[in-house]
Amino acid sequence: MKGAFEGVAVRSPDKLANVENAVGSLAKGLFDNMFNWLVVTMNQEILPQALKSPTPAQLTQFNMTTQTVGLLDIFGFENFELNQFEQLCINYVNEKLHNLYISSIFGAEKK
Repeated sequence: MKGAFEGVAVRSPDKLANVENAVGSLAKGLFDNMFNWLVVTMNQEILPQALKSPTPAQLTQFNMTTQTVGLLDIFGFENFELNQFEQLCINYVNEKLHNLYISSIFGAEKK
């Protein structure tokens, strides 16, 4: 009897770095899809029943009178072996953006 795998292409294992990159890419893709699904689902849930199939005029009126929930995503997927000047700059700008966002939101709430 000949070998059970005769005629089947033989593959060698991939390098660990390639596997880690593939797993990271898959995780980022899953996170992105899950986040987008969550946003769409939340928007559908908070939409009034009367606007589930809105006319353009109803949608315009809804957009002009509706309060919103804001989400600011300032985090990235940086993964440095050693934090250098570039990471310091990124962190500094993120903190400045965060402070600007918070002060704008609370300033508007105070008014």
